[in-house]
Amino acid sequence: MIEQLNEVLPPKTGRAFVVRRGETLRITDLEGQQVVDVAIFNAANYRDRLSLSYSTTRYAMQYSARRAARPAPDTPISKDFVTEGDTLMSTIYTPLMTITKETPEPKGVHKVNQRMCNRRFYESFGLTGIDGCHEIISGVVAPYGIRPEDIPDTIDFFMNYHHDCASHSWVAEQPVSRAGDYVELLAETDCLVAISNCPEDHVSLINGGRCTPMRLQVFRPDEARTENMTTHVVKAGFDTVQSGIIDPGARPIRTVASGDTVILDTWTMWDNAGGPELDLAQALALRDRSRAEGRGPHCMTGPIRIETALPGDILKVEILRLEVAGHGLNLILPGGQSRGLLADLFPDAELRQFKLDCRSMTTRFGDNITIPLRPFLGIMGVLPPAGEAPRNSAIPGNFGGNIDCSDLVAGTVLYLPVFVEGAGFYAGDAHAAQGCGEVVQTALETAMTAAELRLSVLKGRSIKRPWAETPDHFITMGLDQDLREAARQAVRDMIDLLVAIKSMAPSDAYALCSLQADLLVTQLVNGVNGIHARMPKAIFQGEQRRNGVEGEAS
Repeated sequence: MIEQLNEVLPPKTGRAFVVRRGETLRITDLEGQQVVDVAIFNAANYRDRLSLSYSTTRYAMQYSARRAARPAPDTPISKDFVTEGDTLMSTIYTPLMTITKETPEPKGVHKVNQRMCNRRFYESFGLTGIDGCHEIISGVVAPYGIRPEDIPDTIDFFMNYHHDCASHSWVAEQPVSRAGDYVELLAETDCLVAISNCPEDHVSLINGGRCTPMRLQVFRPDEARTENMTTHVVKAGFDTVQSGIIDPGARPIRTVASGDTVILDTWTMWDNAGGPELDLAQALALRDRSRAEGRGPHCMTGPIRIETALPGDILKVEILRLEVAGHGLNLILPGGQSRGLLADLFPDAELRQFKLDCRSMTTRFGDNITIPLRPFLGIMGVLPPAGEAPRNSAIPGNFGGNIDCSDLVAGTVLYLPVFVEGAGFYAGDAHAAQGCGEVVQTALETAMTAAELRLSVLKGRSIKRPWAETPDHFITMGLDQDLREAARQAVRDMIDLLVAIKSMAPSDAYALCSLQADLLVTQLVNGVNGIHARMPKAIFQGEQRRNGVEGEAS
């Protein structure tokens, strides 16, 4: 096998990464008697996550037996452990990962019940300010848009935890793993794996009384196809960034294949000048300069050419991971220069600086308000049709661009119509948080230190404007100076979407929009305003909440 990842995870730390279908994750206890907590998510839908209850049921055992071509189990209902050959199931019985090998003896000594340690656990012993596995995993999955309340129970490998019937209580003893022992898991589907190297050395012998490092390795088979698994790292710089202008004639900075992943970073506004040292006078001077040059304030990494993309195709952008910088700002421009909703009532300029806590994924607004961070890219788009004049980056269009849709967090998908050969994808205008409307004209403006995106070309179907998909909703977008016209576009496109992927009659789709679709103001400050329509997936019988649009568009 070919090694994809090899790193040592220090004690009391965490790590999150994607393990692709067919790849093998190996977790090695380097010094012995160390527990590791593992949370697993379906990479196509983060809400479809590990269920230890389902992983120990008769159905799961039958699946594992069929997979290994062994006799079906005699266990009538469920069991209380997992071991070699068992498949870990999700909340909707998606096979996630199969335990293919474990070296500790006896086998199957892992905790598969109850919650992981957390601050409340330590507080029950009179200990305060101690992060448990829940806080560690919360921190490493936050860049993927996963909230603490959506983290499943973990499987705690090597934890020696059993039920004492006499005392009617659970008992933790020292792990049976020795130095060099490991467990291997084969990914049955693309999985996001989040790992906490358990920090418990305060009140028990769960880790043998001390915390030690673990080794994490990911392998792929030698014969695995790699043409759709290439990852490109694109760093923002003056040779890779378009500053304030979307130019249909811009030359590509990189060419990738359909299905490739790009990891790019983005600058702050005004050629990366929007850092913590920026003051109000400097911000207004930069604004005046960009306006005089006919440019927007945005910096966009790209364009990236995607092989096989042709006019009339769809570019599918899977937003896999978004990591923001540690600083953000919000600017209220002077009334005469602002497109803010209440510019006439707030004529004075104001600049607010924010420190972004990328561990808790929050920031403070004054002394008494905590704002959760939900990072997204305000700008994602393709090049407009050839022959059109270069345009200010502030103005969105059917090609995408400055759409400022705050629903497009990690774990969602954006679909863009392709107008030129190669598509010419670009991204920028990182926001750490934004309300629908963006009423003062700026959000919590920041930079992305890592935006991991998978770019795929879909053939055989065309769309007029951007569509999107979250785990819970189909989304269509309307863009026009007139909000009512933008709403009409969003509803017309939702009708088209429902006709295409649900085979509905147009009039039925129109009526369903009236009963179930929410029309939200995406933004009304970019010159061209945005409305997006959200249709819940849950109302459709049998909806599996993944690849709903692609299933009909590809």
